[in-house]
Amino acid sequence: SSGLVENQSDWCLGNLSNLSVLFVFCVLGQQVLGLVENQSDWYLGNLWKNHRPWPALERGFNTGVILLLLDRLRKLRWEQMWRLTAERELMSMLSTSLADQDIFNAVIKQNPFLVHQLPCFWNVQLSDHTRSEKCYKDVSDLKVIHWNSPKKLRVKNKHVEFFRNLYLTFLEYDGNLLRRELFGCPSETDHNSENVCGTILI
Repeated sequence: SSGLVENQSDWCLGNLSNLSVLFVFCVLGQQVLGLVENQSDWYLGNLWKNHRPWPALERGFNTGVILLLLDRLRKLRWEQMWRLTAERELMSMLSTSLADQDIFNAVIKQNPFLVHQLPCFWNVQLSDHTRSEKCYKDVSDLKVIHWNSPKKLRVKNKHVEFFRNLYLTFLEYDGNLLRRELFGCPSETDHNSENVCGTILI
């Protein structure tokens, strides 16, 4: 199996190996994809007038965190499956709005048996119109925070200040302090100095 997290502004709070184990032992039959339901109304097509999203199963699925059973996908001829679906949809849609996510959802709409729905705390989606607060009761429940909006850290969300501060705090932990001399070192001629000399290098 293989697991992917979309980009570096997303923040993993949980151990992804736990998710892989959960997925491998929970999949049934022909399930080959592990995804969290999309938490916005994007695929319902009601965000604004004349909004026409790609086809999706109900709310659709968000591909910011995705688990793939690669051996099963190969046996199902996945490459041919998604290409044929994309080519057919592009005849009328002309382009994707959400890149690979649109294509995955179009394939799942036709083949719902392919997907195993993961608990939504594995991909808590923070954009302006999400229902992300329904994914957790306490912050300790969260596993992956997904800033899936062009606004990134400036989205409107019930707990966004807390998430932003937490993310920015950890972003600053870059280890540069440990690359500098922490104490001044006396010169070799200053044998009487009581200064402690120490350098920590990484």
